Amino acid sequence: MQAGLSRRITNSGNLFEPVPYSPNPPVAPLASSWSNATLGKHPELLILALHAKPPGAAEVVIVASNIGRIGKKADEDDMGVIRTGKPVLEVNEAGNRF
Repeated sequence: MQAGLSRRITNSGNLFEPVPYSPNPPVAPLASSWSNATLGKHPELLILALHAKPPGAAEVVIVASNIGRIGKKADEDDMGVIRTGKPVLEVNEAGNRF
């Protein structure tokens, strides 16, 4: 059980973030299924989030993720990847994740 939860909670601070990010978070069951299946096949992945612009939405948001945040607006780093197709390669603030 602990191993499964560790794939869903990246740090304790995330547990205290306000939710929901959107009053009407997008429902994307196929995206969630794909995300879960991909994580199952690739244990080396720590975080997997799929961004999309839901029908009728004005902004790109997270529609599937192993760490929640469904409905969270794409930040500038996310949008840079979307615009250019180039991944962001950096170490997080804690220095424990690339």
